[in-house]
Amino acid sequence: YPNGAFLTNKTGLDDLMEADKVFGLFSWSYMPYEDQYEPDYEVPTLEEMTRAAIDYLQNKAGDDGFFLMVEGGKIDHAHHSSHATRALSETIGMEKAVQAAHEMLGDEETLIIVTADHAHTMTIGGYTGRFSDITMEVHGDGYEADHAADHEAFNILSYGNGAGFMKMNVTDGEIVRLASPETSREYEYTQSSGIPLGSETHGGDDVGIWATGPMSHLFHGTHQQSYIAHVMAYSACIGPHANKERCTAMSKRG
Repeated sequence: YPNGAFLTNKTGLDDLMEADKVFGLFSWSYMPYEDQYEPDYEVPTLEEMTRAAIDYLQNKAGDDGFFLMVEGGKIDHAHHSSHATRALSETIGMEKAVQAAHEMLGDEETLIIVTADHAHTMTIGGYTGRFSDITMEVHGDGYEADHAADHEAFNILSYGNGAGFMKMNVTDGEIVRLASPETSREYEYTQSSGIPLGSETHGGDDVGIWATGPMSHLFHGTHQQSYIAHVMAYSACIGPHANKERCTAMSKRG
């Protein structure tokens, strides 16, 4: 594209408006995890990319509006490595991106949807106290609540399968489990799992969906995934819903 922009660093996000097309590749491989960013990093965070994309699309689209998809893909990567603490950190990074979108666009004319394409086998277990650090071991009321049958502490977070199983070993006929993390937020700590796999798998759970803005009230209860696209089209008055009464009425007012 003669008037396109190819971005390779964060600085490039500051000068996009003259380009008709934008393509950004900020890493030779995967993007860094949130906990790996340094103040002088020239790789943009998910929040920074979201803000830049909204600025650009608002400038180009004007009153016609736009569609933007933002994916927190590193949440998935962290789960596959059985790094639950890191997956939670990546979820906070996704939350910052959603918050940025809401601050910039509001919910009067913008439908914002947050969901996932699948679950993982991570689980929260144990009768731990309400204010326990979720990245650490269970702290319950009494010794039995704090310890498993091997008389050792156990973590609040674990996986149904994954690499954590292979961190265990057998000594004198006894299973020796991986010690709990020594400090909070050990991002590369491998949570225990029930089945030995090199990479943790997706789960079959229903995933949540949250929304704000026009027609967000149509999300309630349990839906098939294809329903999401219909709500988006209905809210935006496009596709099969372009000629609905509410859409043609808005067009006449405009």
